[in-house]
Amino acid sequence: MNDTPTLSALAHGHATCVRTAQAADAGTACALLRAAITRTCAADHGHDPVLLAGWLANKTPEHVAGWIGAAANHCIVAEEERDGALAGIALVTRKGRIALLHVAPDRMRRGVGSALLAALERQGRAWGLAELRVDGTRAARNFFVQHGYRAGAPVHTTYGIVAVTLVKRLVPSYARRPACGCERGGRDIDES
Repeated sequence: MNDTPTLSALAHGHATCVRTAQAADAGTACALLRAAITRTCAADHGHDPVLLAGWLANKTPEHVAGWIGAAANHCIVAEEERDGALAGIALVTRKGRIALLHVAPDRMRRGVGSALLAALERQGRAWGLAELRVDGTRAARNFFVQHGYRAGAPVHTTYGIVAVTLVKRLVPSYARRPACGCERGGRDIDES
């Protein structure tokens, strides 16, 4: 993907720049992740200290720096123009899994999540992926559905939250031709 930042105009007069995350973003991005999970995903963890601790266990600056630097990942951040603050973080793997998409609680409903998701989808297309998948929590499910993702089976996350796998095709689906190569399916020899 082109590393040139993408400027997206947002609602309420705010603008954000979506750019590739850098190692120097790890500390701030980690704090953003922890705040977003704690405050905006309460419907999922129910303020249960055990569930929340499990979910936050790998949300450390060291882990985030590793995710940012991993060649198998494309990690991006949204940075607000007005104050340079990180407004969101997102990550897609080369296997087409959206592993992260979180917006700072005080920056929600401004188009930040939509800008991040659009950038992840562009990256997926650039990699030649046919689809993207995400395990969407209750807090995130409607967001993904509104962006064209289709809900599938429930899954249990490693930290104990029930999520739903959501999938979006990045390339059009075409009707498959039968393996025989004929137009009608079945046998393509004259049986008369």
